[in-house]
Amino acid sequence: MRDVIPVIRMLSMGSAAEMAETASTFVKQGFKHLKVKLGTDPAVDLERFKAVRSAVGAEVTLTVDFNGAYDAVTAVNVIKSLIPMGLAMVEQPVPGTDLKGMEAVTQAVEPVVLADQGVESSGEVFQVAATNSANAVSIKLLKFGGLQKCMAAARVCEAAGLICHVGGMGTSSLIDAAQAHFISVTPSVVTPSEVGEFEALEGDLVEGLEVVNGNVRVPTGPGLGVNLTV
Repeated sequence: MRDVIPVIRMLSMGSAAEMAETASTFVKQGFKHLKVKLGTDPAVDLERFKAVRSAVGAEVTLTVDFNGAYDAVTAVNVIKSLIPMGLAMVEQPVPGTDLKGMEAVTQAVEPVVLADQGVESSGEVFQVAATNSANAVSIKLLKFGGLQKCMAAARVCEAAGLICHVGGMGTSSLIDAAQAHFISVTPSVVTPSEVGEFEALEGDLVEGLEVVNGNVRVPTGPGLGVNLTV
């Protein structure tokens, strides 16, 4: 379906100034999509997001990840405060076990609400759809347990009308190469995707996957298209 994948780069939590500086660096490297980690305090979240948006300009797509930090009421208030500055997607605003809270947030805000924690199988993807607790789910190779299970989950997403997003973890480019192949052949997966976090890993023993100007090209060699360096 695609051979080039635009990458969402993760922006770790820090002071507003630190996050703005890192975001600016990522944009200079060619990234056009950033995921901003928030969830310590509503006022501080607003300050951080405002600083990042000011640093990167209006053309960069920003999503936020709360990692289940808030209750539904607080999450809705925080999200609504960020919307005027341009917010594309909200990841896990309340704990993964709080499906009613997720549903309340999903019904109350305009941006896409993405379920991550607590969604680790096709059955749990179906549960998200059945309870209307999110618009999208985050599929991760390691979390779901392999390519076949990810593809099964993607089929559930397609049947249920959920957005299928590929999330990332701090791991080797071996895993992200496999995720890139999954993204490349799965029609229901939307991009950009989180397949660039391997760049933060020191001493990666795998080579052959690169992020160039904010994009990953799906490797074309044998197998996953990457090689061990030892």
